[in-house]
Amino acid sequence: QLGDITASLHVMLSREEAGFDFTPEPITASDISSWAGGVRDSLRALLLSGAEELAPLQEGIGERLAEFSQLDGGVGTKTRVHGDYHLGQVLLVTRDWLIIDFEGEPARPLEVRRTKQPPLRDVAGMLRSFSYASLVPLMERGNADNDVLGPWAEEWEKLAREAFLGGYLRTAHEGHFLPADRDVLMTMLDFFELEKAIYEVGYERGHRPHWISILLHGIRRLVERGEQR
Repeated sequence: QLGDITASLHVMLSREEAGFDFTPEPITASDISSWAGGVRDSLRALLLSGAEELAPLQEGIGERLAEFSQLDGGVGTKTRVHGDYHLGQVLLVTRDWLIIDFEGEPARPLEVRRTKQPPLRDVAGMLRSFSYASLVPLMERGNADNDVLGPWAEEWEKLAREAFLGGYLRTAHEGHFLPADRDVLMTMLDFFELEKAIYEVGYERGHRPHWISILLHGIRRLVERGEQR
């Protein structure tokens, strides 16, 4: 249900009849280059600031960025999006979900928040939220039960991802904003998850450094998934 209503939101925000502010725009090679460059710059800044835990993953991250940078035509469109999408922005009511808080990422300037973006950025934000939801409770319990509960957390996240993406993709095709090629779509989704996870490393280092392991786990898995493709 959550995947379906997320896609319905994106379909609504991509309707050309809603006016110029909502008219989808093609994703260009310049966009791809700029987004990949932004992640490289963020990674470099984190390493220079002392995030040594990212150093062993640097080569794998670079390979995933290179894979994303090679994409060219047929990668979908940019639309208005939620901009700060995660489990804290949705409410489960009696038989449906409500999406709230459409101000975008509060730390970004308003003109940036109003910029059209790939809807997959919202999807990646929700998928990253599933990772938090599965791992934070384990951290709060301490290490005693992790050997027993860890596999259950992994399985829950896997099933949540599959269910969310299944619902999303069944509905999102109505908006014609996603890449037609499944492999291209997954490469882009992996990139936006990686982008989000690296951003989260910077955030958590300043606010909840004891949660860094959650981010490293997610980044490591994204690197490995790219290697297996």
